Amino acid sequence: MKTNLITLSLLLLLLGGCSSMKPTTGGKANGGYETFFVGEAGTQYFIKPMSFEGAASKAELLLDITFRYKDEIKDSAELHLSIISPDIYKTLQGVQLSTETGFASSEEISLMLNETTKKAFLSRFSAKVSLKDLHQTFSGEQWNMMVKTDNGEMVFTPTKKTQKSLINIRNKVFILM
Repeated sequence: MKTNLITLSLLLLLLGGCSSMKPTTGGKANGGYETFFVGEAGTQYFIKPMSFEGAASKAELLLDITFRYKDEIKDSAELHLSIISPDIYKTLQGVQLSTETGFASSEEISLMLNETTKKAFLSRFSAKVSLKDLHQTFSGEQWNMMVKTDNGEMVFTPTKKTQKSLINIRNKVFILM
């Protein structure tokens, strides 16, 4: 009986300690990304949502990126795109993130959800791109995000805040690869 009580106490102590574990953040709390140790898979990186402005439309695009890395670049990265626009989007034919040094693109895009906001629609999509291509893209400076829709192409450029985040992420995350 006493052994069971001690075992139960130790188990509760261990579980309580695990629940208070937080992911480590890259640099400052607002550094634009977070890192998570995932054991044998290495480190998972979450690049927080970044804002891109529509060049010829009233649309805004939010982009976040998730990928894992350990020792060598060999996997893919997942892009999550949220388009906030007066128009609703149910399908996308392609997406391309590009700089003067390269591009990462996908034509396999999945709709995650559509929602209404006070003044617009929010359409959220997911796409996988090559981590090698994304790494090459991050060595550049002149960012563009192009989205192919049923009605043509939309081009987005980073806001000033996003441009600073992209540089920070390049210098703190992608330089390690």
